[in-house]
Amino acid sequence: MKNSLESILKELDEKCEILSEEEISMKIKDSSNSETDDFKFISEVIAFDLRPHKEGSNWGTYYGHLCTFKDENGSLSEYPRREDIDSEKLDYWLSRLKVTQNPIMKSRYADLVWEFSETVGKKKDFKMAQAVIDNNITIVKERLYNNEFSALSKLERGLYLALNLSDKVRIKTIKELILEFEDAIAEDEKPGTWSFSFDLLLENRIDLTAEERSKIISDLEERVKRLRSNANPEPWSVETAAIRLAGYYKKSGNSTKVSKILNELKEECKKYGETVTPMQYQSWLDKLHAYFMQFQLKEEVSEIRREIYENGLKIRENLIPISQSMTFQDEELDKITNTFLSDNIYIDLLKLSYEFVPKEERVIEQIKALAKNAPLLSLMTKTVVDDHGRKVAEIGNTEDDLEGNIIQQISSNINIQAIFLDKTIKKIIEHHDLNCEKLLSILMESPVFLEERRELLEKSLQLYFNEDYISFCHIVIPQIESAFRTLLSLCERPILKPSKNRKGHEFKVLGDLLRDPIIEDVYDLNYKKYFQVLLNNQAGLNLRNHICHGISNVATFNQYTANLLLHVLISLSLFLEDVTTA
Repeated sequence: MKNSLESILKELDEKCEILSEEEISMKIKDSSNSETDDFKFISEVIAFDLRPHKEGSNWGTYYGHLCTFKDENGSLSEYPRREDIDSEKLDYWLSRLKVTQNPIMKSRYADLVWEFSETVGKKKDFKMAQAVIDNNITIVKERLYNNEFSALSKLERGLYLALNLSDKVRIKTIKELILEFEDAIAEDEKPGTWSFSFDLLLENRIDLTAEERSKIISDLEERVKRLRSNANPEPWSVETAAIRLAGYYKKSGNSTKVSKILNELKEECKKYGETVTPMQYQSWLDKLHAYFMQFQLKEEVSEIRREIYENGLKIRENLIPISQSMTFQDEELDKITNTFLSDNIYIDLLKLSYEFVPKEERVIEQIKALAKNAPLLSLMTKTVVDDHGRKVAEIGNTEDDLEGNIIQQISSNINIQAIFLDKTIKKIIEHHDLNCEKLLSILMESPVFLEERRELLEKSLQLYFNEDYISFCHIVIPQIESAFRTLLSLCERPILKPSKNRKGHEFKVLGDLLRDPIIEDVYDLNYKKYFQVLLNNQAGLNLRNHICHGISNVATFNQYTANLLLHVLISLSLFLEDVTTA
């Protein structure tokens, strides 16, 4: 049975149930017989639907919208909306603050009046902030909360406001309550139930007695000892305490203790590494490397790097290859490859170049389709490793890291279409009776291939036609880099950059060359992305860097890799003299 809003509010005021703000909102919505456009009803629901944001909402305020949704026009809308909060609602919340006896409701009303006064043209009243602090203290002391983390957020908000007001009395009260609260709820295996005294009091430089400061630090030190004595290693819990202690020791100028606590964390991680897969252990080694770098412990950094390399080899051994087979009839392949054949070799090479460059629009459509068909997979973070099992990149979920997913999908597409590229190149070679001399003659028509490099280019093509793919890959990559450098020079773009010591200049390397906007102007964005993913993007195939730096294993130097590099040569040859005048 529905009740009047007044009776519901009276019950909430008098009973003072342990309800979260969300539950208060739901009770008003579910039990009230008010019309949905009733001003008081709307004001109450919005008051308890607004969500606090520790780092600040997109409105620039502590409170922000509850959710976003698509309206009838397909546009994204927020609820509540920023414009829903006006002067009349603040007046209403202020009137409710004066009559209710429920600390949870009093705190929320006061906080909203405090937070939004200036945004609606009113002057802030410091008494509102005091009311929030005092009621939050009451909520924690009288245990009017559903869980400890809700109580902790009340203490954190209260401390922030007390510091904002420079209210020494209230700062002291909350400080003591924070220390008591951590003692009451702390459990070693649950990092969220401890360390907040350190974060809120030491990090905010709250005035602490020597005894209070010593207790915060000694509690963390003792906790590390207890956690390390457990039969099952828990590096994540040890990490929570160790990193805070390391920061504290560094500020205190105690480098010996910094080294000691971080090495204790390293030992705990090593124990954990003996119980898990090399891939799981690698994430901890990466963390340790970052921490030891942060605290400038150079000897340990070198040791961890060696371990990262050795563990990477184990990762490679433990990876399970996943393959997918595709069957095509010869007639089907012939039908596809025949579309690339004409009486004009230049047209056929142009088609070959263009058709085998992944198109970003289509790639994004693929990603969206995959996210729809496999939503859980799209939310996962993916790790890219090289031939040594070394982690070289991390790709986030499709929403937060679309660019990373585009690079990964292009890499996948390049590998999948390799068989078609191979068949097409063979068909073109056969159809036009191509050999090293004929192809070299065509390539040399482009000004990006300098006469002085003809012999090197000729040698690389000979190796390709002789199926010596190991030698071809090693010789052709520098020719590709040289051609890109020449392309920039022809377009009057800089090909030099200051040397590291700033005393001279050096040639730009491939990564610098491919970042130049002229690449996109001469070809298009799809070509630019393709060149980057194929040749020098760490999350992509990265052929140039892996081959030139001796990272690729022998299996890389196959016909498919050679075809891709030949495809780049052919694509570069599309740059002709008349293009340079543009």
